[in-house]
Amino acid sequence: MTRKAAKTDSKRTSPLIWVKQVTLYKSISPVEEIRTIHFTPGLNIVQGKSDDSALDFESGHGNGKTTLCRLIRYCLGEKTFGQQHVVAEVKHCFPNGYIGAVIVVDGEEWAVLRTLGTHRKEYAQQGGNLTELAKASGRQSYSEFVKRIQEVGLSRLKQREVLSGGEAIQWLHVLALCSRDQESRYDRFWNVRPTRSDSGLSKFTKADVSLCVRAMLGILDIREPQILKRLDALESDLKQLRVKIADKAGEPAFHIAQLRTRLLNDYGVAQADTASLIEGELYGLPQMRDTRLSNLRDEAKEIEGKIADLDTQINGATARLNEIHEEQETKVTAKEVTATGSAVLEQSTSPESQRQTILEKMDRLCPSGELARNCDKVKERLAELDDQIAKSKPTDSQRQALKTVQKRDQVEAGLGDEAKRPGNELEQIRARLKQLNDEKNTFLVRRGLVSEWMRLIPQVTNNLLRWSRIEQGEEPNQELTTLRSQEKQNVDEAEQLKQELTELLAKQNERVQQFRERFHGLVQRAINTTFKGVVAVEREEIAFRISRERSLSGEAYETLSVLLADIAILMESFSETVCHPGLLIHDSPREADLNVRLYERMLETAFSLMSDGLGETPYQYIVTTTTQPAESLRSAKVTKEVLSGGSGSLFRMQLEMSQNDAEESTLFENDADF
Repeated sequence: MTRKAAKTDSKRTSPLIWVKQVTLYKSISPVEEIRTIHFTPGLNIVQGKSDDSALDFESGHGNGKTTLCRLIRYCLGEKTFGQQHVVAEVKHCFPNGYIGAVIVVDGEEWAVLRTLGTHRKEYAQQGGNLTELAKASGRQSYSEFVKRIQEVGLSRLKQREVLSGGEAIQWLHVLALCSRDQESRYDRFWNVRPTRSDSGLSKFTKADVSLCVRAMLGILDIREPQILKRLDALESDLKQLRVKIADKAGEPAFHIAQLRTRLLNDYGVAQADTASLIEGELYGLPQMRDTRLSNLRDEAKEIEGKIADLDTQINGATARLNEIHEEQETKVTAKEVTATGSAVLEQSTSPESQRQTILEKMDRLCPSGELARNCDKVKERLAELDDQIAKSKPTDSQRQALKTVQKRDQVEAGLGDEAKRPGNELEQIRARLKQLNDEKNTFLVRRGLVSEWMRLIPQVTNNLLRWSRIEQGEEPNQELTTLRSQEKQNVDEAEQLKQELTELLAKQNERVQQFRERFHGLVQRAINTTFKGVVAVEREEIAFRISRERSLSGEAYETLSVLLADIAILMESFSETVCHPGLLIHDSPREADLNVRLYERMLETAFSLMSDGLGETPYQYIVTTTTQPAESLRSAKVTKEVLSGGSGSLFRMQLEMSQNDAEESTLFENDADF
């Protein structure tokens, strides 16, 4: 596909993009047509027939005008053709349905088919018609048409990356400005895509609308969006900087309060919370500090004396404890020696004792298995013992040994008693030592604390006095100075950018003035020459107002200013340098807010402007309305279709919900009276 050669004429003779035909299909296989509406360049009116005898709540409404506008936009690239409930109704009633359109794009006719039902495939064909497209086998994808309409629709746009955050203008933004949602109520110029319309472009902000319109009309300097972006960044930075500056400016007072409390509560500096911070004053904080340090030095000296006294007592008690231990060890050793001597003397058991032991065991069994008294070996041992007894009579030395053993036993018992006597004194000394060591540890802890306070009090006081000097401006706050310097730089840069922005807007004034004059002329033709049309190009908005001596308020003038603004922008599209498709769709503009004559004059004015002096029609204006047009506009050349209720509606039937949706609870379903 080759693009048409660029026109050498600077003015258009037909709309850049316009709708030639719309056809609704119940099915394309086989082809079952519901309705076809033909359009032409110029003014095209689709009327919802008003019938005062109708039983409907609002005659002229609910017959498909809004859906028709949405279907045209759907064919032009939007992702959906109505609010969710409308889409659900159409899909339920026409599961195999399609919407077809013939759209002229820069002189090239395109036939497009988009699904209304559950089908996913959508088609387009350059240079064909809908009948051929519906029956063709090798059809192009609809995406080919989308690429072409985006290419043509944005080809005359000099700057694209002009929206918030540097976003680029897309075809759907341009389409939105050429076909505002009926839900916008035409209350504000920038309100083109309300969220409740489910159009998918609800984030098109007031500032973005203004930037997009001006870019389309060629009254936007490329530097302006860059300046606006930088100004937004500077304003954000300034907000953060000023928060930091406020925090940093309040920092001295915060630290002074904290350090005063610390000196008073933690270190016991009297009147630290209220004392003057001026050095040299009698009752100033430095004096309170010195007094506290002097008291702490005295306390430290007293503690050292008490610790020394306790050390003397501890040393004396420890020495006595060691003496007692030595005495006990000596007595225990003597007892053990005495006991050992007795044991040695007693080791030689007498024959009498052995004989007596054997006799006591005479009735027991011996190893041979017989009674001991009958055992020969026992008898032999008794005989040996009897012989020893007879031969060994006690000598004087033996008798002396027995006396020695008895004496040593007595000495041993006495030594044992003496070893036990120091036990009570030992326990008393140990208890005293524990008491002395506990007292010493208490003083050691206090000595460490006093020493730490003596080290910290001067530091904290000096820090407090430094913050006081910073608060009084006697000492610089480097961080605060840096922040304020950065703030000044940002403010200076912002002022410079604002000045540059003002100069840019002034340079565009000639082009803006031409547009103002067009809007002003429209206002006077639609109302009368006592009224004035005003266009205000502001930083975040392009505003349109109708005034006499001052701006007029009221719904009628607000609505009319929006309608005439759209028409004024449409009029600019005759120029090849303007990025506007030359197409405008108004869905049921708020005729209820305009008196009939004002509404008629608005349409008559638009109709009179559709053709130039040479008979060329570079615009297409599609309007749906419930108000019957003026007699001059009722011809078939202008009023293309009249829709009514029932079989006269857009789909020739009343749309209905699916069975599941119909079974959902309604407002009055539980009320018997309804």
